[in-house]
Amino acid sequence: MKINLKKGIVATTLTCSLLLSSPFQGVQAAELRDIQGHWAQEDIAYVVNNGIQIPFGNEIFAPKDEITRAEFTSLVVQALQYESDGASSQVFSDVPLDLWYSPDIQIAFEEGIIQGDEKGLFRPDDLITRAEIATIIHRTFSDLDLIRPKVSFRDVGQKHWAYDSISFASQAGIVVGHRDFTFKPIQPATRAEAFVMISRILRVVFQSCHQKLNQTSRFWNGMKQPPCSPLEKTQQSLMSIQVKPFKSNVHTVLTMLMSNH
Repeated sequence: MKINLKKGIVATTLTCSLLLSSPFQGVQAAELRDIQGHWAQEDIAYVVNNGIQIPFGNEIFAPKDEITRAEFTSLVVQALQYESDGASSQVFSDVPLDLWYSPDIQIAFEEGIIQGDEKGLFRPDDLITRAEIATIIHRTFSDLDLIRPKVSFRDVGQKHWAYDSISFASQAGIVVGHRDFTFKPIQPATRAEAFVMISRILRVVFQSCHQKLNQTSRFWNGMKQPPCSPLEKTQQSLMSIQVKPFKSNVHTVLTMLMSNH
């Protein structure tokens, strides 16, 4: 189920429920001894306390350490509550089924938010770069209407392979550049940076839920009436949901919406 914020049912199902109906269990932020006073403490705590499992151990977060492609993919799959549509299968030759991150990588591949390299490899243990993260964000939220002005970075020209994704992710407010107006696309992301981006993903999606609930005539600025059901019925379904962050259940919300479909 790819995130499409122009489709009321899919978008609202995720936005109103993704913030803690997760089957994953992890530590609480208070248990992480090395994030106190860190610049990303609030965002790390926001993600961890919403049930996102830390894929690299407990108590010691090591915010300055870099994060791998497999670890970041797992975070995205957890945050957006993607689920597999079928039996387990090995989608990349370098991701055996017995590895802890194999299910998440399979799900992310099925959702179309990750791809292999020219050799068909995923390179799960490679450090993920800032450009690669922007690409995953772009693929995930490709239907998000952007209202922020376009941002230019001195080190990301229009011929850069990730130019569109970096522009999109920065306009969406999920990634930002550095003070010298550079993005550093090939620089590996740190754990702190990755969790800040995951935090922004959660906040952007949840904000869209509130915007949909508060609007009376349209779900999104410039959005057309969803073809799946009459707009009025969908809005009535949305307004009947008591949006309580961190406590909704994705299956309950989906059932409520589909009952009027």
